[in-house]
Amino acid sequence: MSLVPVSLELTRHAQATPHAPAVLAPGGLRLTFAELEARVEASAHALRELGLTRGERTALFVPPGVDFVALFHALLRLGALPVLIDPGMGRA
Repeated sequence: MSLVPVSLELTRHAQATPHAPAVLAPGGLRLTFAELEARVEASAHALRELGLTRGERTALFVPPGVDFVALFHALLRLGALPVLIDPGMGRA
């Protein structure tokens, strides 16, 4: 099973409806599909440059919000396997 098509669906939405809202976050922060796609691409590029490869397990330790959504899709786009960790759980 491949996780890549989920992220490519985001690309399709960004092309079809670039100005439609994609993320509505607390505090009134909104991202359009085009803005989210740009963040995902930039994040995927940076992670690839750091050496992340397809199939690697990754811990995503980011609070819920825009950054979480962008990084999650970037990991899927690279074919990495995200393990979601809620930072609000505490270390114990």
